[in-house]
Parts: sequence; structure tokens; C-alpha cells
Amino acid sequence: MWGYVREQVDVQNEIRRTMETVQSSIREMLPSQNGSFAIEEAGQTEFIYFANVDEDEEIERVRLFLSGDELQRGITDPVGNPATYPAANEVVSTVARYIHQSGDIFAYYDETYTGSEAALPFPVNPTDVHLIRISFLVDKDINQLPPASEMVFEVTPRNLKTYSSP
Repeated sequence: MWGYVREQVDVQNEIRRTMETVQSSIREMLPSQNGSFAIEEAGQTEFIYFANVDEDEEIERVRLFLSGDELQRGITDPVGNPATYPAANEVVSTVARYIHQSGDIFAYYDETYTGSEAALPFPVNPTDVHLIRISFLVDKDINQLPPASEMVFEVTPRNLKTYSSP
């Protein structure tokens, strides 16, 4: 059992390391290369935003989504002028494995959030988002002890403007 516990801790540490990169890109999100808002979609199991994830001069489209028991990240470079982000050009990599989640992975909060308010209801208007919470259960083998561990990551993007509703 101790060997399995060590493996579980290793999995959690690997997820923390890879999520640091994800959190950094969310924190630094920007309007897209064609000028659209920094968040394209704020869904329950998919979050799409724009950020410069590879330190070139272009703003990439970043899609975080759940696929089976993996949290994946798709990155699409802009093409043309005005810029478009063809889905066929998306390059997908795995951010986290061994996810056991039956509900929402993403929750979104507006500028009034102080720590105890409920998340915004779905569908979420992307311009209302001021904090993103990513949470999921991790367990290398759900049939063995220890039980699944919840991992929670909260990120406040720096470059979002506050828009007032009409």
C-alpha cells in the first residue's frame, strides 16, 4: 500500500507542476489576435481563452477540456489577417491524468466574489468572469486506498476589463 500512496503523491505533484503553467497563461490572458474578448467560452467542462503561451508575438487560442480521465489543453496558432483559429490546427496535450469527475470542472465568479458567493450560473457570459476555479478529483486507481484527492486551482486574470451591463 505504501508504494501506491507514493505513486498517488507523485501524480498530484506532477499535476501541480503542470497546472502552474496553465494558471500562468490564464493569469496573462489577452484579447485574441483578431481583437475578440480574452475568453471565448466559459463552460462546465471546457474553458477557451486567448494567451501568448509560447512567448512569440502571436496570441494563441487555448482550450482546456476534459477527455475521459484526462484534462487536456489544445493550442491553436492564429492564421491570416484578420486572424482566425482553425480547429484543424489545434495541437492537444495532456495536462493531468487520473481525473475522476462526474460534475463540473470549471466554475466562474464575477467581480463581487469575496470567497463565499456561489459561482455564476451556466451559461456564463464571458465578460462577467473575474475568477476561474478549476477543481477535480485525482486517483491513480479508484479501487485502491487512499481515496481520491480533490485538487483546486483558482486564478484571477490580470488583463480583463470590467464591463457594465446595459
